[in-house]
Amino acid sequence: MGPGENTLALLVNKAISIVLSISYATYGERLAQGTLGPLVADRPCPVRGCRSRLALTGKKAERGAVFPEGRSFHYDRIVVAVARCRASGGKRHWHRVLPAGLSHGKVFAVFCVEAVVSECVRKNRSLRGAVGVFDGEAPHYTTLHGWIGGLGRYALMRDAPEEGLPFGALLAQSRRQGLPEAEAIFRKPVRISPERYRSEARREVMAAAAGLLAAARAVAPRVPFPFAAWVSRAAGFDLVAPVRWWARTDGTRIRHRVGPPGTLHSRPKARSP
Repeated sequence: MGPGENTLALLVNKAISIVLSISYATYGERLAQGTLGPLVADRPCPVRGCRSRLALTGKKAERGAVFPEGRSFHYDRIVVAVARCRASGGKRHWHRVLPAGLSHGKVFAVFCVEAVVSECVRKNRSLRGAVGVFDGEAPHYTTLHGWIGGLGRYALMRDAPEEGLPFGALLAQSRRQGLPEAEAIFRKPVRISPERYRSEARREVMAAAAGLLAAARAVAPRVPFPFAAWVSRAAGFDLVAPVRWWARTDGTRIRHRVGPPGTLHSRPKARSP
C-alpha cells in the first residue's frame, strides 16, 4: 500500500459510510461490472453542513465483516467502492459505499445483530444463552449486552449518533413511503423477565429493543431478518442520514478484558446457563 492509499484509508475510516439498498451478492456483481455509479450519483453528502452531491470514484477499500450462515457466523474481508462529494473550494469528503446489511463502524452485519438480540429479548434467553445458540465468530456476551442497550436507546431516541437517522424519523419516513404503521406496535408494552435485568434503566432499553424488533416485523413480515430489511429499505429512501446506533451504553455495565486491537472476541467455550 502506497502513501496515497494510506491517506485514502485514513479519510474513509473517519467519514460515515454510504449504505445502498441492494444485497451483498448484487453489490458484488455491480462492483465487478462497474455499474454501481448510478446508485450513488447525486446522493447528498451525509456530512453535516455539506451541501454537495456524491460521485463514485474508481478507488476501492477493504473492510472486515461478519455474516450469518444459518446458525454460524463467519468473518470475511470484503472490497467496497469509495465515493466522494463534489465540494469545490473546500475539503472533499470520502465515503465507503456498502451493501445492505452492513453498517458504518460495525464489523457484524445487521443480520447478526438482529439474530442474537432476538434470542435474548424475544425468546427470554440469558446473554450467554443467546450467543451460545450460534457457532463460528459469534459475539461475546458482553457485546450482546451493548447491542441491546444501543438498539434500545436508539429506539428511545437517546444518544443517537449525530450523523444517524433518528428512530422517530425512520418511523415517519416509513409511513410516508406507504409501509405498514409500526409506531403503534412499538408503543405496545413489552414484558421483560425480571431475571434479565438489574435496574429499571436496563429493563427500559430491553423493552424498547424488543418493541423495535416487533415494529420491524410489521414492516417486513415475510423475511427472516425484518429489522435488517427495514434498515435496507431506509437506505433506499431519499435521505441524507443512514440508520445508525451506538453499540455501547451506560446502565448495568458489564466489563471484560479485551485482546489486541483488531481481534474478534468470540463467545467463550465454557459458559454457564
